[in-house]
Amino acid sequence: MTAYRYAYDLNNSISPVTFRKFAASTIRRRWSTLTKAIRFCQSRGYLKNRFAIVEVQTPQGTALNLDVGVKLPGLNEADEHVTALHIDTLNGVFDQLGPTPTHVEDGELIISDGLTGPRLMAELCRHAGLRRAEVCDLKAQTVLNAITNGKDNFVQVAIQVMGKGSKKRKVPVPVWLLNALKRYAVEERARLLGARTARRGMDHGFLFVQRTKSSRYKGEPVTPETLNRVFARARDGYLKKLASEDDVAYERASRERITVHALRHTFALHTYVARQIAGDPDPIKYIQLVLGHAMRQTTESIYLRSCEAHYSELESEILQRINASMK
Repeated sequence: MTAYRYAYDLNNSISPVTFRKFAASTIRRRWSTLTKAIRFCQSRGYLKNRFAIVEVQTPQGTALNLDVGVKLPGLNEADEHVTALHIDTLNGVFDQLGPTPTHVEDGELIISDGLTGPRLMAELCRHAGLRRAEVCDLKAQTVLNAITNGKDNFVQVAIQVMGKGSKKRKVPVPVWLLNALKRYAVEERARLLGARTARRGMDHGFLFVQRTKSSRYKGEPVTPETLNRVFARARDGYLKKLASEDDVAYERASRERITVHALRHTFALHTYVARQIAGDPDPIKYIQLVLGHAMRQTTESIYLRSCEAHYSELESEILQRINASMK
């Protein structure tokens, strides 16, 4: 495949994850990677034909890009700013994934029956900012060893996750979610894993396992690709439901980038504003540590401008949630 053809395909292909055209930011990132590879090969004399390298302006400054005569999309405002998913969108998609992990009975928060892995995986991305791979790599014993007895449901307990580059970090998770994960581990996971251990005679240790009719895959670890597919089906189911019930809500939701990774963005933006409201003078530092960014600049470039652009809207939503929880 020529570089020209690759550029053309990036502009026109449909993402297997979102089932939409690639975002401009995704195209730019992939093109930057190709540019670096081409520049390296040219500097070593590995290529018979040389490609033109040109300077382009990005939100982060000047960058070098491979020029093959195909116009790549610029980064418009929508691509420069990540956004938090609307609360109605979160609730709607999550309900497609399974029942809510908790409910209130006689004034007490109770772990619900019928917990599903996909719903809990989405809750972890939403409430702890985990990446897809980090959720899939989470070990059952890590959750079962978390000390939650006697703790308030809304305090947070740190658990260890494996991030990019096999780097370990501590991530705070709400107690109510940890208790739901524990119940999933000893009930649903154990049931699904039984079919697998009967075949292979061992426990792979991963918390989330596949719930499928196929005996070949039942009890196998959930992969990021599987999580993407399940989440995409939930999104499509929610949008289909909205289209038949509420045209206005459907138009709003259909403009959102409803992906698993958007849950991580939602966590970061909500956490930034919530910590500012609570008086934290440097919420970006906290978000950087929780998300596992090696450099503060990465966190700022992704989230700071977005927080500033959407601060009023996010503040209003968070204050409403705080007031509702105090009633």
